[in-house]
This record gives sequence, C-alpha cells and structure tokens, in this order.
Amino acid sequence: MVVAGYVVWNLWVTPPEVNQGLNVTQIANKLGQEDASSSASNQSPTGRREYCYNILLVGNDDGHGNADTIMLLNYDVPNGSVSLVSIPRDTMVQRDWTRIPKINSAFGYGGIELLKEEIARTLGVPIDYYVRVELAAFVKIVDALDGLDFYVPEDMYHDDDAGFVINLKQGQQHLTGNQVLQLVRYRSYQNQSSDIGRTQMQQQVLTALAKKVLSWNSLTKMESFVQIFNEYVETDLSLSNMLYFAQNALSVDMESGFQSCTLEGRGDAVKNGVQWCYELDAERTLEIVNTMLNPYPYDLTLDDMMILKAESYYFN
Repeated sequence: MVVAGYVVWNLWVTPPEVNQGLNVTQIANKLGQEDASSSASNQSPTGRREYCYNILLVGNDDGHGNADTIMLLNYDVPNGSVSLVSIPRDTMVQRDWTRIPKINSAFGYGGIELLKEEIARTLGVPIDYYVRVELAAFVKIVDALDGLDFYVPEDMYHDDDAGFVINLKQGQQHLTGNQVLQLVRYRSYQNQSSDIGRTQMQQQVLTALAKKVLSWNSLTKMESFVQIFNEYVETDLSLSNMLYFAQNALSVDMESGFQSCTLEGRGDAVKNGVQWCYELDAERTLEIVNTMLNPYPYDLTLDDMMILKAESYYFN
C-alpha cells in the first residue's frame, strides 16, 4: 500500500507546464545553431531551461481595483533557487487602453491577463502562472502561525478618514496578524519613496513568513493554510501544481537559495501628462532580469524589452 501510494503520488504530482514563449527555432536563432545544440540537454521542448518557472504575485486591497502589490517570482527547481522581484506599481507602460501609463492600472482595467501581458512586454520574460492574494490573508496566516517575530525599523503611525490606523514602535516585535498588515501597508520608510520603501518592507515580511511556513514545526498548520488559501487566494495553479511546488520548496535553503530586490528607477517621471510615474533604469533592469527572472539559456537584451522613457521629470 505504501509503494502504491508513492507511485500514485509521483504520477499525479507532476511538474507544471510552462508558457511556450519562444520556440526552439527562435532559440536557435538567438544562440546560433552550435550553441543551441550544446545547451539542448538543459532545455525543455520550448527551448526554456527545464523546470524554471515565473509566477506573478499580485496583492490588491486599495479599494479601487488596481494592483496594490506586484511581484514576479522565479523558481528554478533543479537549482533549488527562488528569486523575488518587486515591480513598482507606478512603472510606466504604453498602451491604448488607458491614458494612465502606470502598470498597476492594467489590473484594474483588464484584470490579471492584461497585467500579465504588460509585465511580459515590459520585461521580456514569459509568465507561467499567477497568484492573487487579498492583503487580509496576511492577518490570517500570521495568526495561524501564532505571530511573527520581526524588527520594525522605525516608529510608524498613520490614521486616515477610512479608519485604518497604523501604530507600531521601532524595535524587535512579536507581531499579530493585524500588526503585520499595518507593517506592509505603511508608506513611509526611512525617507525613501513611499511605494518603494513599502515594497521593500513587503519583501522582508514575505521572506520572514516563508521561512516560518517552511519550518517543520509549521506542518501541523497545513489545514489552516488550506482554508486561508481557499478564502483569500485566486490562482490558475492546479492542486497538483501547488503540491509539486510545495514538495520541492521544502528543500530550498532560504538563507542561500533565496534572493529578492526591487526594480530600480526614478519615481518623478511624467508621461502622457501624468505625474509621478516610475521610469525603470533600463540597464539595471536588464541586469536584474537576466540574473533573477530569465528562464532562457541565453541573456536577454534591451531589444527584448519595452522600457519607456519619460517625457519630463518633476525634479529636473
């Protein structure tokens, strides 16, 4: 029975399919025929590196339908490495669907598919799956884990007309779920651009949560995690897909196999007459994409991307 169960598990929990992206002929043209054949052992039938996935993570809880948090996660299963790249929500895109040239409005206007398309066009990489999470899930997950130990980098206070209050003190804290939600929504961090600072804070919180979720003493919480997932998460990953990733994630060393960053640029760009857009630093974005998100066996170039330049800047 044990052997039969093991066989059924491995037949059912199979590696997810990937976005086709470029085909083998296009890969050969990119690499040159000789280089393409030499790297064939490390490629899937699509020409991509095998079992290397890009998953879009979207958080929305801002009351107007736009994406509040946008991250792209790359999971290289054979190498046991995970990269998490935050995309500033005001990043400039150029489409005819709206006058507002900010990437977060793609979600509000056309849903997850339009957002995926904009990210793929901008960064030049395919997106295989998506996970959309309501930020309230932070509260439930942290409470299910009996709190989260985290260093709050500064005093945080905010009180708005909608009744949302943030009141955290600097220092090492054992945070409740509600306090973690306050932390990830705070918009002023060490005098940096508010959204960039908040994005960096979200990355740190996600990393801390992932380490605690993947620890052995959290395995007893799986039933609670499933209930939270069903209520607050929307995804195109099947149960088999998720079990495959979960099974392999247990072997990821979160100290050496995980890295995160935010796409760099400047947030005072003006585009289509709209102020406070985020212009990506093209060269730095290319470097980040190639080292952290690229599923192909060759380096992308700026010609593979669509990184826009501003018409002007608020601070000249």
